[in-house]
Amino acid sequence: MERIELFDKYIAGTLSKAEVAEFRTRLDSDEKFATDFKVYLISVRGICQEAEQENIEFGHAMKSLTKAQLQSIIGKGEKPRMVRPNFFRERMMWISSMAAMLVVAIGIGWNLYTSSQNHICDVVYGLTYQPIEGDRGDGSEYLDLNKLTTEQIETRLPDMKAIFEADEIDSQDWHIDGMNLAMAYLKLHRKSDAVKVLKIMASEASEPEEYNKLIEQLK
Repeated sequence: MERIELFDKYIAGTLSKAEVAEFRTRLDSDEKFATDFKVYLISVRGICQEAEQENIEFGHAMKSLTKAQLQSIIGKGEKPRMVRPNFFRERMMWISSMAAMLVVAIGIGWNLYTSSQNHICDVVYGLTYQPIEGDRGDGSEYLDLNKLTTEQIETRLPDMKAIFEADEIDSQDWHIDGMNLAMAYLKLHRKSDAVKVLKIMASEASEPEEYNKLIEQLK
């Protein structure tokens, strides 16, 4: 900010002769300083051009107003507005404020989006998942995701995926293991992974309607 104030004073002609000489010496010897000053000049030129265009548009708008309308807008006996000379610093502060507001808005929007997506996962999981009781025929039991924590599901995911891929396509175990895998992803709020599994099942199953319906619900 100190450098911008120095640039402002140089442009406004408020520096002493000694300060002007020092300023020009820095332009010749300090490449970073010279680059910053060029950026400053470009910014000032752009702001001036924008202000000039706004003034033109403002002038056209004012000409279309009646005297009564003009007085109702500006009021009677109001002191004329003083234009501050240091418009560049004010504009930079405004830009910084707008950037901060944009970051906050993006953050809020992303949080709302994430929350809504997680809610969809929870709803579909709650309405769809039904634990399968009994064993797989090899002495092992089917997983009950409701009895597992998210950490335990994360640990078991690689094995669940390997079992599903090893099953005979369109067999009973393939359907059960595939649904368990998709539901596990939903419980972890990994909607896109769940949709991928459901799409695979829909493309391979002889009766894909159930899976296509779930995919539609997750969109």
